[in-house]
Amino acid sequence: MKSMTKSNAARFLATFVVGATLLFCGGCVHELITWSGEESSLEDQLDLNEYIREMGEEEEKPTTRLVGNLATPWGVHFAKVEAVGIVTGLDGTGSDPSPSAQREMLIGEMRTRHVGDINKILRDPSTSMVILRGFVAPGAQRGDRLDVEVRTPINSDTTSLAGGWLMQSRMKELAVLGGRVREGKPLALAGGPVVLDETLGDGDSEDPRSKIRGRILGGARLLETRPLGLSIRPQHYSGRTTMAIGRAVNARFHVVDRGNKRGVANPKDDKFIELTLPRRYKHNVARFMRVVQAIAVGETPTERVERITRLEAELSNPATAAEAALQLEAIGKEGVEVLARALEASSAEIQFYAAEALAYLDESRAAKPLATLAAREPAFRWHCLTALSSMDDGAAFDELDELMAVSSAETRYGAFKALRARSPGLPSLAGETLDERFALHVMQTPGDKMIHFSQTRRPEIVLFGGDQRLQTPLVLFCGREVTVKSDDDGRLRVSRFIPGEATAQVSCDATSANLVRALGEVGADYDDILKVMQQAKDKDLLHARLVVGAVPRAGRTYQRSKADRLAMGQSGEVSVDSPLPSLFFNRGYERSTLRTGADFDAEEDPPQQEDDEAQSSEGFFGKISSWFTG
Repeated sequence: MKSMTKSNAARFLATFVVGATLLFCGGCVHELITWSGEESSLEDQLDLNEYIREMGEEEEKPTTRLVGNLATPWGVHFAKVEAVGIVTGLDGTGSDPSPSAQREMLIGEMRTRHVGDINKILRDPSTSMVILRGFVAPGAQRGDRLDVEVRTPINSDTTSLAGGWLMQSRMKELAVLGGRVREGKPLALAGGPVVLDETLGDGDSEDPRSKIRGRILGGARLLETRPLGLSIRPQHYSGRTTMAIGRAVNARFHVVDRGNKRGVANPKDDKFIELTLPRRYKHNVARFMRVVQAIAVGETPTERVERITRLEAELSNPATAAEAALQLEAIGKEGVEVLARALEASSAEIQFYAAEALAYLDESRAAKPLATLAAREPAFRWHCLTALSSMDDGAAFDELDELMAVSSAETRYGAFKALRARSPGLPSLAGETLDERFALHVMQTPGDKMIHFSQTRRPEIVLFGGDQRLQTPLVLFCGREVTVKSDDDGRLRVSRFIPGEATAQVSCDATSANLVRALGEVGADYDDILKVMQQAKDKDLLHARLVVGAVPRAGRTYQRSKADRLAMGQSGEVSVDSPLPSLFFNRGYERSTLRTGADFDAEEDPPQQEDDEAQSSEGFFGKISSWFTG
């Protein structure tokens, strides 16, 4: 066989690093949301020698093997959990469920809880049977919260779930085997107030279905941690392989368990290695698994130096920078200075990939470029804010704090969420829990005044800019129960009328924060408060921006600079080539209005409206799946 020229060798090496990594780092996850909840079967992959033979260049075998050449990710599918539950507290809008397998499941569940006179409860118009669904992310930890989607069955006579409260329900993975529905063990406990789709902007207010569909924000608590691991490829089954991989991974990653430092990899046998998720990657499991797959096994110091030199060259090219940055992150401290030098590149893409990798290495030099890109480039925002939230370095806190004052609504709230994820115990971010149903945060930030209502994870109201006052005189209503009226002295009187009970009434000044507190004190629901604020906005009595569910969005494209396009000879519009974090995941974001009225950020377009069920592997799940496997 003819020897290769230097230029051909260089081209082959670049092709191999990108191509082999994508091929061998694969963990074959054929379906992300499997009905059965079982692991997807592994697909045989070509090993290194077979790949070289197919390329026709046996003499050029690289000596470095990565974890991804030997093993595939395990436990990286999203687990769908479901249940049949009962919602109470409806204002005569419920119904007696028709005979069905779902009704029988509900009755069986109620019997296990020793509920008396079940049929009487089901007939009561203040109750309704509902179908529950949630999605548990890979690597989710025991005690984590997830949203619960709530819907009435297709043949239900229920007309509205407004004001409903889901009684505690056990959510499980369900499978259809032999024509029968089989239940797994309970994975989450769900319960709490239902917020309607129409309130959250997820449905058309003219569509009656939007009144019988809703969500319980953070309404389910996980009962156990979802395990992660590496499954050894069949051609590499051996105890030596698992031990070698375990040593390589543990040399790079460790966790502190009860004061003891230990590696994250635990070889169980000759086919499987259990992994513990490091805290830094809690909101980016896909990245952790890709970095683990990029760890070298049995690499000598000389080979490491040669690989770092090659990766530095690849990092200088936008087309190969993403994979090079991941491999340098996998190398660890020895890759830091190479990544830091790339921060000076003229290409925003190269800066981004380098800064993101440095953030997960907790390098302070990453903070400023990530914050700049988050504010300037919507395509990078999701990734930048999550990367900043992973850093312990104080520079990340300072940059996120400053981002809460920018004009972009999603950047401001995204920075708030990132800060809380980074420092959950910080008193200034703790907020107040009102009536045990929702949280209020008053952030004394500069910039335009804004009120944000969350649409996922937890019901929370964040006021950006403290002293927000409503214009008086005013009269506001929410349904038949809640009224807000101003007195002659400009104070507000908040009342809630409940038939057969004494009227609850609270007086407060005309600030937005105290109005929210007063509404919570009289027992108003989260969606009641949103409706009151929307009414005040519509009447031009509230001069702050009113925003619902403004979070960074995945799937945006980046416009390359003219210089990059000319140098690469490629199109200017590209997707971000980086694993998708889960910090801002919102199943409804693609069809949400995100904001009310004309409050869209100037640089952003409204999200695309999608069919209610078109959320399969083509959406977020499909995107995040591809990043476990390359």
